[in-house]
Amino acid sequence: MLGINFKKAIQKIICGIGDCQITAFTAKINIYVNNTKYVTEADFSPQQETLLLGRQGFFNLFKTVTFDENEKFTYLETGG
Repeated sequence: MLGINFKKAIQKIICGIGDCQITAFTAKINIYVNNTKYVTEADFSPQQETLLLGRQGFFNLFKTVTFDENEKFTYLETGG
């Protein structure tokens, strides 16, 4: 998955919605937004089909994050 070597990833138990515990693997990843690279860590789990980006590790990398529900668009503003 995404070229990540899960044998080298840190394994841990995380809690999801409804306090459901699942096994996850933490790996360092690169995320590109408008040709700018952001390096962060993300948790992956074979028990979860949908990948989610959260406040810590993604949205905290930006000065302002705006969700436009009508347009189905997310605006990310950098600090510089």
